[in-house]
Amino acid sequence: MKMKFAITTLFAAIAGLAPAALPAETGATAAKKDWSATVTRTESGSHILGNPDAPTKATEYMSYTCPHCAHFETTDAPILKNKYVASGKVSFEIRNMLLNAVDLSVAMLARCGGKEKFFGNHKALLASQQVWIAKAGSISEETRAKLAAGDAPGYM
Repeated sequence: MKMKFAITTLFAAIAGLAPAALPAETGATAAKKDWSATVTRTESGSHILGNPDAPTKATEYMSYTCPHCAHFETTDAPILKNKYVASGKVSFEIRNMLLNAVDLSVAMLARCGGKEKFFGNHKALLASQQVWIAKAGSISEETRAKLAAGDAPGYM
C-alpha cells in the first residue's frame, strides 16, 4: 500500500506542477519538438523517455510483478507522458526494482529489441500482467527446483 501511495504522490506532485513552475522552453524548435519517441539508455541500464536534458526528471522504481506499477502504467503514466514528457519539460526514467525471479525474467523481456522497443514492451507487459502472473504460478517441478537452488538462468 505504501508503494501505491508513493507512486500516486509522485505523479500528483509532477502533474500538479503549474506551467509557470516548469522552466520555459527556448527557441522555436523546442516548442515544436515531440519528445515522446526519444529513448535514451543510461550507463546503469535504465531507460529514459523524453528529453534527457529536461529540467524536471521523474524516475519510477518499478517491479513488473507489482499490481500498483501495472495500474500506474495503464492509467497515470499516459497522462504524464502525453502532457509533460512530449513537451520536453519532463523526462521519465524507468528503473527496475527486482523482487523475484519473475521480475528478472520480465525485465529481460522488456529489453528485447533494443532501446527503441523498450517502452512499447514495457507497456505491453504491464498491460497483460494479470495473464502472465497467473501462469507464473503453474511452473513445473523441475523449474521450481532450479529456482529453489538459485539457478536463475535455468529457471528463466
